[in-house]
Amino acid sequence: MLGALLAATGPAEEAVACLGEVIAIAERAGAVWPLIPAKMTLSRLLLTLDDVAGAATHATAALSLVRAKGNWVWGAETVLCLVDALGRTAGTVELVDELGAGLDGADAPIARAALLTARAVVSEDPPEADGLLDAARTTLQEAGLRYEEAQAAERLGRWRCERGTGDGGPLLEAALRLYAAMGADRDLARISRIMRQNGVPIPYPWRGGRPSHGQTLSSREREVALLAAEGKTNQEIATELFLSRRTVESHISSALRKLGLPSRRELRAQGVLADP
Repeated sequence: MLGALLAATGPAEEAVACLGEVIAIAERAGAVWPLIPAKMTLSRLLLTLDDVAGAATHATAALSLVRAKGNWVWGAETVLCLVDALGRTAGTVELVDELGAGLDGADAPIARAALLTARAVVSEDPPEADGLLDAARTTLQEAGLRYEEAQAAERLGRWRCERGTGDGGPLLEAALRLYAAMGADRDLARISRIMRQNGVPIPYPWRGGRPSHGQTLSSREREVALLAAEGKTNQEIATELFLSRRTVESHISSALRKLGLPSRRELRAQGVLADP
């Protein structure tokens, strides 16, 4: 549970470490139940970090356990992770069909929504895929599963924005508001980045910082971010700039949110050190 929470709130490094520890303990103990969701959560997290190979490796390992147990309700999201990692192939199409057969008659909204989404990913018909993604979102919404609903709204909104159809922007904003209400900071940073990439306005206060700065780093945020990108700890930055550690943490959090970055290690790669 802690690993899943960290995967949503960050930092990413802590989430990866926590989930890795759960996986190691579960494998030693032969405990299948925590092992499958831990590998699935880690697979999903690695996908957000663009580690497709790592995501596919963990999803494949979890899938072998699902098949051994014959419990496809446990494995639905794992299948979706694998389909997201590999895209449409003959193997993933067969896998989605296998999942559909395994879930036949099951009363499990999250698993059913994962199946609908996986079918959308492997579909070659855009209108069909759109309908499947919308059905997945509706399934989760009707079940009252707010976090999963936000994920489905994000996926559908991104799909529609990238194709210039439908109400993609409002769907992304709806997902953003759900993430914000739950304190899912990593998801909030990611969807803010997606909204900027697709030209969707981000409403205040989720733009971050004071209204006068909007998405631009303040001079102090830039100064703190520069030192963080150099590898300095919060305490080292606080000492150098004569700030409290809490203030440094606040500036780094604000900078990451504005830049749509999941953790401080991406600061240098995203050009924070460049002249404004």
